[in-house]
Amino acid sequence: MKDVKTVFIDISILVQTRFLTGIQRVALEVIERLAKMPWVRLVLLTQDADSMGYRQVDAAAFLKKGAARGPEEVEKLCMDSLSLDDMARYPDPVFLDIDSVWACLRLRSELYPELKKRNIRIVTHVYDVIVISHPQFSSLDNILRFPPYIAAAIEYADHIVVNTDYTRQELFRIAKEFGLRRDPQISVIPLGADFAGSRFDASKVHKDALKIAEAGPYVLTVSTIEPRKNHKLLLDAFDSGVDKMGIQMVFAGKEGWNVSELMKRIHSHPRYQKTLFHLTGMNDDTIRFLYQHAMMVLFPTYIEGFGLSTIEAIQQGTPVACSDIPVMREVGGEFCDYFDLHRPEDVVRILKHYKEDPKAYQERREKLKEYRAFTWDDMVNRLAEVLGSTWPEPEASRPEIRQMMMLTSRVDSFLGTVPFVEALMPFIREMVIFCPEKTGAEIREKYQGRLSIRCVSDEELLQGRPLPRDHQTRNFYLRALAIQSDAMDPYFIMSDDDYRPLCQVDESFFFQNGRMNAYYFHDLDLYCRDIPVSTSFDEGMHRLNRFLHEKGLPNLCYASHMPQIICKAWFREMLEMYPELLKLGCCEWSTYFNIESTMHPEAFRLQPCRTLMWPGDVTNWARFVEPDEYVFENHYPEAYAEGGLLAGCAQDVQSGAHADAEEKIRRYRDMWSGKQKRAEEIFDAYCREFRTRYGTRPQIMFTWNGDHGEFAKLEYIRTGENAAIRLRVEVMDPVYAYLEKSGVQLDIGWNYGTEQKLYNRSRVLDREHPIVFTFLIPPAGTTTAIHLGYEIGDGIYHECVSIPLTIE
Repeated sequence: MKDVKTVFIDISILVQTRFLTGIQRVALEVIERLAKMPWVRLVLLTQDADSMGYRQVDAAAFLKKGAARGPEEVEKLCMDSLSLDDMARYPDPVFLDIDSVWACLRLRSELYPELKKRNIRIVTHVYDVIVISHPQFSSLDNILRFPPYIAAAIEYADHIVVNTDYTRQELFRIAKEFGLRRDPQISVIPLGADFAGSRFDASKVHKDALKIAEAGPYVLTVSTIEPRKNHKLLLDAFDSGVDKMGIQMVFAGKEGWNVSELMKRIHSHPRYQKTLFHLTGMNDDTIRFLYQHAMMVLFPTYIEGFGLSTIEAIQQGTPVACSDIPVMREVGGEFCDYFDLHRPEDVVRILKHYKEDPKAYQERREKLKEYRAFTWDDMVNRLAEVLGSTWPEPEASRPEIRQMMMLTSRVDSFLGTVPFVEALMPFIREMVIFCPEKTGAEIREKYQGRLSIRCVSDEELLQGRPLPRDHQTRNFYLRALAIQSDAMDPYFIMSDDDYRPLCQVDESFFFQNGRMNAYYFHDLDLYCRDIPVSTSFDEGMHRLNRFLHEKGLPNLCYASHMPQIICKAWFREMLEMYPELLKLGCCEWSTYFNIESTMHPEAFRLQPCRTLMWPGDVTNWARFVEPDEYVFENHYPEAYAEGGLLAGCAQDVQSGAHADAEEKIRRYRDMWSGKQKRAEEIFDAYCREFRTRYGTRPQIMFTWNGDHGEFAKLEYIRTGENAAIRLRVEVMDPVYAYLEKSGVQLDIGWNYGTEQKLYNRSRVLDREHPIVFTFLIPPAGTTTAIHLGYEIGDGIYHECVSIPLTIE
């Protein structure tokens, strides 16, 4: 039996559809069959408009009911919310798009990069590219939404499924014309057509269809009535000869867009409801009956992705005549007749031929018995092969993992951490430490534990090479030299001297089911947007984010302050590919995992971090992930001091466990889930109200007007007490012009009006260094306003504006 693959399907459009036709019908056929496959864990999703995230849909209830009927019934099917980070935790996750997803609120140009960052595989079913190749047949909404969707599919999808080679060639053409970086992997899988083998209930056939069949021969077209389907040609053929031959004409399909004149012509026609008919809302049994009893099915489309009704008609043994275009030649082959899509007389000629020559007509019907179309089972089985192949089989054997490596210059920190490794990570047998010579000598003298300790001095590592002065650049450089040294095994655990396990940890935490786990804590785009640059580490994050964007690589942040597994050969591979990294000064953790999870995606499972005390306080940054468990502690000695979050908790190992681990985790969870969570919920509601009113999220704007600075005033801010909230500051061009001209230093910030100075400040540097104000909200009733101001080189405080603050 195959390993279980988790298949996520966004059914946001499908659950709102009040009729099943076209793409929504295909989606339902696929979902029903995937749900029965034992190696598929099917997870259905619908979008949460408020959060732009997802909610899981009860798959069993959905399949029992079929498509939903409006928001109320959709709500009944929804269960818990499911974030992209939640999805990354599932085994071998694949995100399958099979619906009209370009119409979703969550644009694929935004969603697909986020999925790729988490190594969630993407398979998307592209039915056609008509919006791009024939925009005259598309609505303005689709013209705006569809091209970015196709560009995202080509750029990010691990596999694209199309129904015809014609569409495959069109995608390659579009990729070239768009100037995209990669040729997509595309499989051609025809759609199923199972009317021939499906159950048929004659009692459900609509009475109008029965009357038409009893009245005499008729020709049929089944499709939404829209300009692209070219119903006008058939109506012209009806008027120019079909009606005179005693042949009825039936249009089966709902009214689409931009056909008001055509519908008026149909419904006001003197033969309407006599020999010309328009049927809507017909069930599958009625459509099947119409196919079976039609003299011929006509399909005059200008352009198509597949033309499913053509195959469905052939399956019923009914001859088909369709427009003479490449895609229909591919689908219909020798089993169809073809006519010029601009010549109604061609349609009349074909029908006249078969009406006047019964033998030729019978031969055509006999020919159709040779046709072997894909069934829905065939189609979904082929699709399932694609879903499985997106995850190549990983290495079956687990590499030996016995080493942990650290850089340190802090003897006390190392000696405080190593007992936790000894007691709670028994598979670690050797500690390789890269440190100054003096530090190594002191560690060897004081350490008395079970681990084999190997110290490699900085001098030995550098061998006369100069050491970069910048802290982050120095760290990356030393780490890169250390990893490549002879002291390191092919696979090892990379750590720092303050990363301490909270519980028993074995090798499977790092390497499981043939894949290495890589743990991230943030998204670099968000990190660089929301965290002011105040340290060399922050500067390194900004440099790395620019580098990853330039190279078209994912950009999650893996500096999760917990141990991680490293493959020595792949680290070398990274440096050989990008030698400039040695001087760039990036985060070594994030550089390695973003590059190597792209080079070897089958070897990595990307997951949210499991780190306690990272961040150590709600004021540090807004959390990007919320761990579902805590396995390691990022040890902050100040957290144990009086007044600290972990004050009074033990800092040692007792009885094979991290002392007071449960209490520490409880306090940390409470810090985030109590007043901070409530404040964030109130603040988020305020932001949604602001966006509804003004079309954007609230932000602070600062500009320079002549000889003084000015803040644009928000009407008010609303949040909860005893918490931290953040607002981005948009620094306008005149400020930078003033700084360049004057050469002064400028700090902007805020206070509560208690003192004439900036309580919380940020230095204005340049456009690449964003500013975010973190407001520490006091208890309700203690203040009513936030005061924004600035200080320039003279050190004098200049208050600009006060924003009313509502604390709930």
